[in-house]
Parts: sequence; structure tokens; C-alpha cells
Amino acid sequence: MRVRHAMTALFVAVALCSLGYAASTITVDMGHQYDIGYSNPQSEGPAIYKLNAQDNVSFGSEGGEGFARLTMGAPTGWHYMYLDTILAGLGAIDLSAPGSGIEFDARIFQGPNSNTNPYNDANIFFRAYTYVPGSGGYEGGSTLTGYKDWGIVTAVAKPGGDPNDPTFNDPPYPEWTHVMIENLGGGGLNPASITRIRWYGTDWSGTGGDFFDIKNVVFRSGPAAPPIPEPATMSLLLIGALPLAKRLRRR
Repeated sequence: MRVRHAMTALFVAVALCSLGYAASTITVDMGHQYDIGYSNPQSEGPAIYKLNAQDNVSFGSEGGEGFARLTMGAPTGWHYMYLDTILAGLGAIDLSAPGSGIEFDARIFQGPNSNTNPYNDANIFFRAYTYVPGSGGYEGGSTLTGYKDWGIVTAVAKPGGDPNDPTFNDPPYPEWTHVMIENLGGGGLNPASITRIRWYGTDWSGTGGDFFDIKNVVFRSGPAAPPIPEPATMSLLLIGALPLAKRLRRR
């Protein structure tokens, strides 16, 4: 059975590649800090960092996967967590190929003991930046050439809200929501040189105990492969892949 499953996976991979689903990826483990001694005007070393003094960045692991946590301290308002790819040693990332994107998993906690109105504003916004590397004497750069906002990319369903609202319908903590950021062009952002990304949101009723977590950050150059199909669909896919497999065998 293991061999059969392995061969099935191989045929599916071959078929997907033949359909043009090939992408290179850079995956960032958010379970620990990166500090190679580089800096930008907001951070003297750490690649994953906060903006507000009252907030806190910490790291954890769950089910073998690491995550970064931004705890949103009082006073209330906007809270931000960044990942600088240059400070992480990745350099500027080129996502100019058609179909490229940024993916990550996110979750939000607003508890009844730390928030008088939990999940009324449980949202995460997303922004990507292009800075000129080395500008202003900073490896991460101080000269901003452009950025793009995607607005709210994940939000927990509001109590008493519309369950069909596509903006506020994600599950609450401890469940995760997978987010795919695409259409990278526009807004002044240069997809061929992404140097910094930011997750941020509001916590108007928090008293210092609310947080959001981010894990499995992937920079994907090229289109994402579709999900592995169900058995019936897989059979059709394998039938289509057999001629390709025969040609490969002849070689």
C-alpha cells in the first residue's frame, strides 16, 4: 500500500507539473527570531519585530510548527508585527512571476477576561513593502519606494454577526486560518523586490491580554498547485498522466 500511494503521489506530481503548476518557494519558520546583525530604522537586528513599545513579540510551537505571537498591550488601538526579509538573511524576494503570492496561517485571541467586547474588532490586515536595500546606511533600507495593502485578510466572526459575511467569518482561537495573498502588483509595490511584510490590526477593547499568531509564512514564486484531488478526480487525472508516464519510461 505504501508503494502504491507513493506512485500515486508521483503521478499526481508529474501531472500537475505538466499542467504548469510549478513554483519555487521560500518558507520562513516563525517559531524563532532571526538576527544576523542587520538593521532598519525600526529594528536594530531582529527580523521579526513590533512597532509599539507596549506590545510584545514572542515565539512558540504547536504540533511541531513554530509561530510568532504579537501580544497587544494597552493602551488600545493599532498594533503591528513585521518580518523584514533582509534582516532575516533572505534578501529582497522576487515574486514577479505570474501567479506568485505570499501565504501564511493566522489566528486571533480576544478573551472575555482581557476584552470587554471580544471579537468585535478581531481582524488582521496585511501590507507588503519595497525598500531600497542599503539605503540610509541600513541593510534593510530606509528609502521606501512603495507598498500595497490588502486590507482585512482574516477576521473572526463577530458575536451576533452575519455568518455569511465573507469578511468576518473565520474561526476563533485556537483554530488557524490559511491566508493567500495574491495580485502583488500595484500600489507602488515592486513584486520583484519585496523586503518587508506587516500584519496589523486593532484592539479597541483590549486590556493587554489579546494576541494574534502567525506561522508557515511562504513566499511563492509562480502559481500555487491546486489541492490534491479526491479519489474519483484523481483517477481521471492519472488517466491523463499515463501517456506522459509512458513517454518518460521509453526514455
